[in-house]
Amino acid sequence: MIKFPAAAGLAALYTVATTLAIAPMSLAAPQSWLDQPPRNWNPNLPILDIPPRGNPDPSELNRCRSTLRSPQSMADRLIQQRGWYLVGTPIRHQNVEIILGNTGFDGMCRPMGYQAFVFAGGRYLGTLSPNLMDSRTDGSFLGEVKFQNDSTFTADFARYTSNDPLCCPSRISTVTYRLERGLLPLPRLVPVAVSTQPTANHPPSQPPELGLSGQRWRLRRIGNQAVPVDTAFIEFDSANRRANGFTGCNNFNGGYTANGPRLLFAPLATSQRLCGQEPLQSVETQMLQGLSRTNRYRIQGNTLQLFEDNRLLLTFEAGATERPLSGRWQLQRLGNMPMPPRNPMNTVFIEFDPNAQRAAGFSGCNNFNAGYSVNGQQLRFSAVATTRRACIGQRAQRLEMSFLQTLEQTNRYRIEGNTLTFYDGDRPLAMFQRTP
Repeated sequence: MIKFPAAAGLAALYTVATTLAIAPMSLAAPQSWLDQPPRNWNPNLPILDIPPRGNPDPSELNRCRSTLRSPQSMADRLIQQRGWYLVGTPIRHQNVEIILGNTGFDGMCRPMGYQAFVFAGGRYLGTLSPNLMDSRTDGSFLGEVKFQNDSTFTADFARYTSNDPLCCPSRISTVTYRLERGLLPLPRLVPVAVSTQPTANHPPSQPPELGLSGQRWRLRRIGNQAVPVDTAFIEFDSANRRANGFTGCNNFNGGYTANGPRLLFAPLATSQRLCGQEPLQSVETQMLQGLSRTNRYRIQGNTLQLFEDNRLLLTFEAGATERPLSGRWQLQRLGNMPMPPRNPMNTVFIEFDPNAQRAAGFSGCNNFNAGYSVNGQQLRFSAVATTRRACIGQRAQRLEMSFLQTLEQTNRYRIEGNTLTFYDGDRPLAMFQRTP
């Protein structure tokens, strides 16, 4: 165990329980620090930096709250008081503690602008990187730390080239750190060596094989039964050991571990939206139960299978490429409500003209038209205009109002076979069937 004598005089100011000075965090260097000879950015009297941001965005906090953790130590509380979000599991060895804090999140709640802070004996020593890091970018800390002894350890960092997929960096840089005695009773955190090697499953001359991370896996079967919901999926983030997805009703996320064919999920956090009618509720229940029971997996082609020992639990398929929007689509479901049989003259539909970037159709009482824009899977409608015919009956009026509101809320779409689905984020809004 590393033991440091009680600090006296000036060094006493650097205990966790007392004040730490404040300095701005350095910005990323043009050339990666991992490609240069080691230099020590942690001074004899280390300073705990405040992240370069203002007040937290409430919507960002609410969306990613399940990825945050509560403070467990005085070091945790100090970092949180300085304005950082606490994420990940603290790494502890003897009296050394490495804590991850970040300043924001990407769209999948992965850490952005994060840092790894090192404490020993309750005193702040410095950081593992001279720069703030973003998930899935060159130089990002992978969360792997190995202690050779009580005063020497290594940490791994992802190394991306411009041709690497986000799932799979082609190289890993391993930095060796040493806790050295300084002039003061306070120890120093010193990087002493850097080595970079190709990743074992990603030699530079070959593209990566299809693996858990890097694609969206669509749920296709529960046991041997086909799934009647097209929107349930799971994604894996191997760099941060996180999984997230959608059950067809609620979002979920949590940690996982994979070692060879073994796969285990930590308890998953979910949103709390009511599923309403079947089959959404039963699909969600069986999917979450299947994930909790999983202890191994198998990938064959573009199919992922999850097992409990030898019992098949869930089958997923890697996501297909989207087809462009065109032609006429008839409304089949609005929210959780299927459309009842209707007179063909009153059928709600939408028709896309990709050349003019215009959409037109019938909303239940009136004709409508609108502009639209597509960028990948993103879909936005603009300037929706309708005729002024009065609706006959409250049911028809409610249907039309709900449908027009759906157009305003839509920000994403997906085409699978002859089915078109509008989404608000991962929440399905409306489902259509292609018509001749």
